[in-house]
Amino acid sequence: MNWEEIKNTLWNILVNGGWTLLKLIGIFLVGYIVIRIIKSILRKVLRKSPMDRLAKKFIYKTLVVVMYTILVVILIQVAGIPVTGLIAGLTALGLAVGLALQDSLSSLANGVILIITKPFKENDVILVNGIEGKVKSINFFTTTIDTWDNKRIIIPNKNMINYEIENINYHEKRRFSVNFKVPFGTDIKKLREVCVNAMLSHEMIYVDPKPTLWVKEITQEGIDVEARAWSISDECDATSMEMHEILFNELKRNGFEIAQNKLIIYNEQRNKKPYYDKTPLNKRDLNKQPESKKETHLSFDDVVDGIILKPIKRKKKKNKEINENIELETIKEENDNKKNKLKNKISDDKVEEKTLKEKSNKKNKTK
Repeated sequence: MNWEEIKNTLWNILVNGGWTLLKLIGIFLVGYIVIRIIKSILRKVLRKSPMDRLAKKFIYKTLVVVMYTILVVILIQVAGIPVTGLIAGLTALGLAVGLALQDSLSSLANGVILIITKPFKENDVILVNGIEGKVKSINFFTTTIDTWDNKRIIIPNKNMINYEIENINYHEKRRFSVNFKVPFGTDIKKLREVCVNAMLSHEMIYVDPKPTLWVKEITQEGIDVEARAWSISDECDATSMEMHEILFNELKRNGFEIAQNKLIIYNEQRNKKPYYDKTPLNKRDLNKQPESKKETHLSFDDVVDGIILKPIKRKKKKNKEINENIELETIKEENDNKKNKLKNKISDDKVEEKTLKEKSNKKNKTK
């Protein structure tokens, strides 16, 4: 091989390699700019979306990874590297990693399911496998719960999916019950009236649905009754405990007894009345319902409506208001023109009348 052939070979390699390198650089720059634009648009859309913060974060990161993966595959194909062998190697590596991290990947997949289906969200009170508390965070691998005695429980997401989840304060209002037993000689009608009035005195109890009292069972020891009322979900447990004390005091105040297994021995103190809190019931406005500050859960349709339909509706409403304003201005302008024409006509009539008078006066003088 002479020098001329070596020179031609090097030149061909340089030209072909340089052209490929330039193509790679160009595709990378274009792809990078396009990804940056898409990321910017995605951030704006997700910022306006009513979805949970974690769901937004997950969607954003997933789409960014997918876009960069597509860009890398395109660059590999342009460079002339066989993609088939690379995919086979990555598949084998992914299989080995998947077997090693089986439990972690299961928790990750279940975390994605929790984020998408949203059976609960942050600050909801849930009961899972006997553990009750407030949800503090939902991560990709675990869910963190703070119990009522201030313990932090971290549960793998695969367990969250496998066990039954009870979302205690999912709805805005929740019913609670106070159960007790009264003797056979109790006037149930009067007892119902006293209990309903006592429950309505509490600000956190709904007037509608109205509180009530039911006879549950009649046993050998007495009559089992249940006082029921509705309260705001977030305040339901505290309201229930307060109502136990309020009902106890009201029963004693109105002379009702709570049935119990007892042996009565009569002596000189048999008429002594039991002690109870004599503070009168709280007076409230029954026309006002308790107000909940709880955030409502959004369905997938609500999310789509918030992202796509609501901006369109707002734009239509704004355009309608603009058109109405233009129409009002047009009507006002027409009215103003009519008034000006009428004024001009009146003015012309006066001028004409004055001119006729002047002519008439001149004629009279001439005569």
